[in-house]
Amino acid sequence: MPLSLQPLTPATLHRAKAAEAERRNALAAERQARDAAEEANRQKDLFVGVVSHELRTPLSAILGWTQVLQRQPGLDAARQGIQAIERNVRTLARLVDDLFDVTRMAANQFELHMCEADFGDIVEAAVHTVQPAAAERGVTLQ
Repeated sequence: MPLSLQPLTPATLHRAKAAEAERRNALAAERQARDAAEEANRQKDLFVGVVSHELRTPLSAILGWTQVLQRQPGLDAARQGIQAIERNVRTLARLVDDLFDVTRMAANQFELHMCEADFGDIVEAAVHTVQPAAAERGVTLQ
C-alpha cells in the first residue's frame, strides 16, 4: 500500500494539535488516578495498623484476667471455660499480629524468622477451639 503525504493544512494542523492535547490530558488523568490509588492504599495500610494496635489493648486485658481467674481456687467448673476463652483470645491476638505484619510488609518493615512447628500442637489447639461447638452438636472429635 503506497504511502501518500497530505499537504499540511490549517485543518490537519488543528486536528494534530487537538489529538496531542487529548493525549496529554489522558496521561495527566492516568497519573492523577494512579496517585489517588497509591494514596488510598497508604490510607488502608495506616487503617489496618491502627485497628491492629487498638485491638491488642482489650485482648491483652482479657488474656490477663483469664490467667488471673485460672489461678483462683474454687473455680474448677469455670476453669475449662476460662481456658477456652484464653485459647480464643490468643488466636485473636495472633490474627491481630498477622494484620499488623501485613501493614509492616506494605511499609517494607517486616522480617521473617523461620522456625520449626509441631503440627501436633497445632491440631490440638484447633480441636480445643472447636470442641465446645462440636460437643453442643453431638459430634465427637478424635
